[in-house]
Amino acid sequence: MYKEAEEASTKGPDSKLKNRLMFHLSHKFNDEKKLMSFHKNLQDIVEDQLSLASIHYLRSHYQEAIDIYKRVLLENSSNGGSKKEFLALNVYVACVTTNSIITTSHRKFLLCIYNISPIQQLPST
Repeated sequence: MYKEAEEASTKGPDSKLKNRLMFHLSHKFNDEKKLMSFHKNLQDIVEDQLSLASIHYLRSHYQEAIDIYKRVLLENSSNGGSKKEFLALNVYVACVTTNSIITTSHRKFLLCIYNISPIQQLPST
């Protein structure tokens, strides 16, 4: 599945989304050289920063992930961002801080808070 995602991505135009996808695929393929190449293209926007935080988490760099999550929360709450919009980050920070795994119960809790129907799903990590 990851190989197919990489092949499909290379056919598309260059974009921030493509860079994030290739960043994650590079991690999945353990290709450190490509990972660093895509890392250099990340910008200081929420989506890129959350992508970077997730890679830190997957690499067991928990403090780096927490620092990014907290910065995103702080910046977006001071910019008038909706607290509900970033509520999931609070759960992630709590789980990462306590070295807990994001479980199905965490996902159900978030679905309840976001008032999302069972048909819709939150993205998995």
